Amino acid sequence: MGNSTGNSRGKSKLTIRHYREEDRPAVREICCRTAFRNRGCDLFFEDRELFADYWTNYYLEYEPGLCFIAEMDGKIVGYLLGSADYKHFERAMKKKILPAIFLKVLGRALTFRYRRKITYRYLRWGIFESWREMPPIPFERFPAHYHSNILREGAFQHGFSRLLLRYLDELEKRGVPGMHGIVLEPADGGWMTKLLAKARDRQIGKEEFFAERPTSLFRIVLKDSAPMVNRVYGCSIETYRKFVSYVNTYYRL
Repeated sequence: MGNSTGNSRGKSKLTIRHYREEDRPAVREICCRTAFRNRGCDLFFEDRELFADYWTNYYLEYEPGLCFIAEMDGKIVGYLLGSADYKHFERAMKKKILPAIFLKVLGRALTFRYRRKITYRYLRWGIFESWREMPPIPFERFPAHYHSNILREGAFQHGFSRLLLRYLDELEKRGVPGMHGIVLEPADGGWMTKLLAKARDRQIGKEEFFAERPTSLFRIVLKDSAPMVNRVYGCSIETYRKFVSYVNTYYRL
């Protein structure tokens, strides 16, 4: 797991390492570029600074020891930002991260910095609807979670699975019992649903918790009527390790 993985010609090598403070601008840029199923955050929200603040600040400021970087030929192509304790995450978000973001959003909206209607639709959805559309999660059983993205040039280099395996190693050292993941997908099934189905067929292991709720994100913001859902999965660290190893072996992700 710790060795570099090259491509079929051996020209490019992808390595995994711990996050460093100087990586922050690259992490924030990748976060914005890969948002919303690789559509990019600009499609929904024109304020890249605050979008990156929301999705990265907690992990980089409060749990940098659980943040990892995928690097290829000296360029950062992906990251995993992890948390071991959802209660701490929730507390810091409510008391520190979100209030600071809200004040900046309010100031920029009142000074007409935002020019696109879609930005205001996204803000209204985030304030009034997003929290209603999240399924309940038994955090005491599955306290860990992560946020991860990888650029196309880093895909199929085993980068995603290797980032996850490093993260799982750290969780096991800390005695974390389980983790949860939240996926935004089409109601009739997306890539994660299909991947999990294939893993079950190979008897890799099954999640111990599952819940879903419809989300109005695309309908309200993009005026896209295709049904979308938030799906939550929870499992032990051991079960998720088996799933990640399966993805690493069969899909090179």
